[in-house]
Amino acid sequence: MPTGRGYDIPLPEARWRVTAVADMNHGGNDFRVVTLRDVEPQARMPYLFIRHAMLPAEWTSPCEKLHPGAFNVNRYFTRSNELFTRCSRLFPSELPKPDASDWWAGMHRGIESADASRMSGPMLLAEVTVTQHRGAFVRAEVFIRTDGADLSPSKMRDAWRAGQTHPWIGRLQQFLGPYVYALEEGALKKNKPDRVAAFEPPPKDVEEQIRRMAGSQPREAPAAAPNRPAAAPAQVSDAEIAERIRQMAQASERSRVPAPTPAPAPAPPPQAAVSAGAMATPPQAVQVAAQPSVSAADLARLSAEIARLRDELKSRPAVAAAAPASAPPPKPTAAAAPTTQARRLALVIGNDVYQSVAKLQNARTDARAMADALGRAGYKVRLRTDLGERAMKDELRAFKAEIQGGDEVLFYFAGHGVQLSGANYLLPTDIRGEAEDQVRDDALLLQKVLDDLQERKARFALAIVDACRDNPFRSAGRTLGGRGLAPTTAATGQMVMFSAGAGQQALDRLGERDSNPNGLFTRVLLKEMDKPDVSVDRMLRTVRNQVVELAKSVGHEQVPALYDQTVGEFYLRR
Repeated sequence: MPTGRGYDIPLPEARWRVTAVADMNHGGNDFRVVTLRDVEPQARMPYLFIRHAMLPAEWTSPCEKLHPGAFNVNRYFTRSNELFTRCSRLFPSELPKPDASDWWAGMHRGIESADASRMSGPMLLAEVTVTQHRGAFVRAEVFIRTDGADLSPSKMRDAWRAGQTHPWIGRLQQFLGPYVYALEEGALKKNKPDRVAAFEPPPKDVEEQIRRMAGSQPREAPAAAPNRPAAAPAQVSDAEIAERIRQMAQASERSRVPAPTPAPAPAPPPQAAVSAGAMATPPQAVQVAAQPSVSAADLARLSAEIARLRDELKSRPAVAAAAPASAPPPKPTAAAAPTTQARRLALVIGNDVYQSVAKLQNARTDARAMADALGRAGYKVRLRTDLGERAMKDELRAFKAEIQGGDEVLFYFAGHGVQLSGANYLLPTDIRGEAEDQVRDDALLLQKVLDDLQERKARFALAIVDACRDNPFRSAGRTLGGRGLAPTTAATGQMVMFSAGAGQQALDRLGERDSNPNGLFTRVLLKEMDKPDVSVDRMLRTVRNQVVELAKSVGHEQVPALYDQTVGEFYLRR
């Protein structure tokens, strides 16, 4: 949506039509308020309100003060004193009345009278705000209908405040996080933002959806004999689903024949700017003809979706099937390989032998030990040590090309790192560090690694960076960057862990008598990685706690930083 202020605002995917545009003054600041209506009769998001302004004065992030009705408040690692702030909140809400406040007065002009039923009753109000210091302010407020949910919006809020999980909250987080960053890219940084998917509620019955996607119908349990308990409903196992997908892939390949070349479609008219009364239809809303057969790529995406749904199902309370009391549980085989539902890939880099900055002692040893541990966990590992600039970037490109949608991937780097203007760079062995521009050009930007993993649609991505050593450029009269690494952000489906917090130094040893070949963080991580049936987030938090205590024992402060935007539970070993 163009604003006329030199930037555009991304909208969630829908068939939006502008119904009203109003100007208002709030707190001495002039805002433009745009009301958009989804023309689909059963739209889950019936109305979206966009407010934007150029503020001459500072604007406090709405996340700074806790609103009594808000829940699931997220600052996305920003603070009020930063150049950019990000914030999202949820409210259990009904449509405010026109005279509720001057903030809501203008938006009622765009609510069509025929939509009284769509906008009546309890709803969720999802609010996303990005601000620039003495600059752009953009807020998107979308009302979400919750009909069909097993909890009312107020009950969802109560569950969240009680520390309980709920499928709707998980789906809302998947919607809000990407929208915050898309708004920042488009409105504040004036870049082309990623598309923003529409909010989709969770399925009512996850297991039934798994069966339906796998082409397997639920099997009816036989009638129970008198005085005997009924057997538990038959479950579709992961092995059955995998076999069904394999059969579907074979059938698809056998049935595929060259399709006739379709006649060229008439060129669509040039896309017009969104204006009052005009339809804004994103390219993704265009319908395409159904294909005669399912492609192998579609089947790969199907497999990844089933695996995701499996994880969601596992997070629900398990229902144990009835079994004869005389049948003992199967004994685990000591040499059994870890079971996974997705392909696992890892890129492990350890740089010790730096040419122009201080050499390191543990990085290669840490990387080799990490590669061995990941191999035991079922990962296909690319282990590389002492890489220069070209080799590091070539390895990342090769690793990115190997990743497919639905894979579980892990990136591990041990070596020197530095922060420049809030961005983190991983240093190759031939880095010179003569100027900040040279470091930016020759080093590997950590955010690029994370962006590449997100672009390849990895189902789960974990980046572990043990590069929080002392600034390698604080010598020979050079002082580039700061100590340690700066806070970072993770996209949905990603975890990022640093061996130390912002501005902290990670220890290689606990003293002169410490003979362990691995650095403090990695030695603790290696020990915890081999423990089965521990979720990754729980494992990493255990690692953090143990590193903190060990560092305290020698009078050092080291708190590994964890940034988690995953939904569901993931395991290294089962």
